[in-house]
Amino acid sequence: MLDGRGVRWWVAGGCADALLGARRRPADLDLECAADDAPRMAAALGVRFASDRDASASSLRARRTLAGVPLDVTAGLHVHGRGGELSPADDVLWQRAATVWHCGMAVRVLAPDEAVARALAWGDRGRLPRAGAAVDAGYVARRLGWSSAAVYAALCDETPSAAAASATARGPSPAPVSTSTTRTSAPSSGSSSAGHSTSVTSPRGDCA
Repeated sequence: MLDGRGVRWWVAGGCADALLGARRRPADLDLECAADDAPRMAAALGVRFASDRDASASSLRARRTLAGVPLDVTAGLHVHGRGGELSPADDVLWQRAATVWHCGMAVRVLAPDEAVARALAWGDRGRLPRAGAAVDAGYVARRLGWSSAAVYAALCDETPSAAAASATARGPSPAPVSTSTTRTSAPSSGSSSAGHSTSVTSPRGDCA
């Protein structure tokens, strides 16, 4: 439905985490799309976007229930939280999205790297993904304008806001490496035609 309309879309939030292997059952389905594709997304899902802004984020947002599943649909998310700022990067997010095979369907899922960057920008460790997927600390550092050392510190032993405050005082960034944000094992992955994205098989039977 969305692919046929040329919409660049992906699953985010708790459902993305569940599709990547986390043991959780989200209350709704978070969908995101590129800001330029919002009109086509709205037409496909039968929703109407409205501007949504609070102290830590701004976006276009719409909600509805479809086939009994509550949808929370976002376009052009801009995070400006306690830990830093993340401007929309729709093309990058589309290219880096993981492809998860779920119930015989290919589903695009927000890259764990971006989920980590958002959690640190919000300054909320509770938003860190739980799936245990490998994370490119170099990507997170570039998105936030931090050093990789500051990213490691935030993930290991400092609050995101404290790490952000000291990010500019840590010297040059070390070479990007992969790390894990949780204690569970990472799902299997492989390369895909998108270059940056990965392909995994969802270990769960549902995500709603």
